[in-house]
Amino acid sequence: MSYAQTAAPLLQSAEAEVLLDLDKPPVWEDTPHTIRSPALSLKPSNVFNSKPGVSAQRKSPTYIQAQSIDGRSDLDVQMQGGVEIRRGSLLIRADRIDYYQPNDQVRATGSVYINRSGNRYLGRLLDLQLDAMDGYLLDPTFFFLRGNGEGSAQKLQFINDKKAVATQARFTTCKRKPGPDWFPDWFMKADQISFDQDANQAVATHGSLVFQGVPIFYAPSFSFPLNNERKSGFLPPTFSLNNLGGVEMSLPYYWNIAPNRDMTVTTTPMTQRGVLFSNEFRYLERKEPQIPLKGVARFDLMPVDNLRGTSRWGLSYQHTGIPDSVRPIAFNLNVNRVSDNNYWQDFTTNTANPLAQRALNNTASVAWANGRISTSVAVSKLQTLQGTDATTAIAPSYDRLPQINVNYL
Repeated sequence: MSYAQTAAPLLQSAEAEVLLDLDKPPVWEDTPHTIRSPALSLKPSNVFNSKPGVSAQRKSPTYIQAQSIDGRSDLDVQMQGGVEIRRGSLLIRADRIDYYQPNDQVRATGSVYINRSGNRYLGRLLDLQLDAMDGYLLDPTFFFLRGNGEGSAQKLQFINDKKAVATQARFTTCKRKPGPDWFPDWFMKADQISFDQDANQAVATHGSLVFQGVPIFYAPSFSFPLNNERKSGFLPPTFSLNNLGGVEMSLPYYWNIAPNRDMTVTTTPMTQRGVLFSNEFRYLERKEPQIPLKGVARFDLMPVDNLRGTSRWGLSYQHTGIPDSVRPIAFNLNVNRVSDNNYWQDFTTNTANPLAQRALNNTASVAWANGRISTSVAVSKLQTLQGTDATTAIAPSYDRLPQINVNYL
């Protein structure tokens, strides 16, 4: 059989369906009864709001559209010229598609485009079993709806509708900017990347992290989230060189304990001094507009420092709030302590470290308010780190033991 400009169902259904183009807004034709004002319009979307289940997807009729359709009933169909196949939330477009009905298999060539529940794929050749979403796409570029990630590869192997494996792949979540010359600030490059939409993660094999075109991290295998959600795992290492520690390499491990708690443990070997262990714990129990209850605790430890011949440590802890948020009471705690006077000049690599200061503030305060009256009591004591000789000594600051304020507005 041969048809021209035909749209016909391959699998018959007793129920009529309204087909909307997933990528183009519908075109409405005027009739004598058209009400022109106020006008109604539909906004285009890459995905239906209502997603069918697996069983419903398999029972959905298959619709095809092409300039020419040839084939044998209940066996195979050859379609050419602007070919389009739709089944449920799956859309396939290509210059030519061959469909083998007994195996539910399609083979598409020429400007292949796939939209599966908002995830889009483009390539030059597709071999796919529709219901199982099992097959492959050659020279693909792909865009994931969740997390707005995108990438490219030599081959994309579909395992099912949620899992796929890309060979010789690149992937990034950088926001695409207009223009053909756009290049992401960073991307993952790997021999193989396995994507799992259900687990919201990807696993790269023999991969590297490239920033501004320069590879900065390599690992035989590592995983990363497909969107901006936090995930436990090793972070990219950092390297430095200085006259005190020699060559230093910091390897952080991030632990996503809970949505409101996390911890970062960093190991930093120093060729001339030893190994520094750093631990940072953060928590956020309440968010504004409630009275916040949050804090950050950091502890650094070098068991043996070959430079000073002793152990070194530093403690920093900042806390805000009390467990009972109903009472109009605010509590703040800021503790910063180190093991010795040389700490400020021996550990200056991390400029964001609050312990890399000569005057370390230690403060505790309680504030209370009721109507127009507010009061606060604070205790402040500084640890002033002196130098090794008189030329580097500084005068210690005054302590406040205590400081009391009463205000009436």
